[in-house]
Amino acid sequence: EILLATKLIEENDGPFKYHLDRYKYADRYEKENLALHRDSCLETLEKLNALLSGNDWLFGAEARMIDYAILPFIRQCRIANSDWFDAQNQLEDLHRWLQNFLTSDIFNIVMHKYDVWNDEDDPVVFPPKA
Repeated sequence: EILLATKLIEENDGPFKYHLDRYKYADRYEKENLALHRDSCLETLEKLNALLSGNDWLFGAEARMIDYAILPFIRQCRIANSDWFDAQNQLEDLHRWLQNFLTSDIFNIVMHKYDVWNDEDDPVVFPPKA
């Protein structure tokens, strides 16, 4: 399991991130082939989908650090083109995994939207008190 998790992190932080940047920020990479980078991302998404088959999380019923390490990048891939991402019906397990993450308490705590702070405001202490 540790070896597979390490391999997933290497794939995510290496080739997947490379292609995700060129897909999501295509305007920064004018000579790049958008479809090529999107399709390369899809290959990784399909691998993750296969791992998720029959599981709520990558390695079973409980979320682990590996899930939280990779999910923000999957979220960014969806943000790049949500219509395309959502239309990938072969990624049913991955869609469920991402949706579970996006609706989780931990995501909502971490991604809480704060008003823009200025020096006349009271300080915001992290983590916020419940």
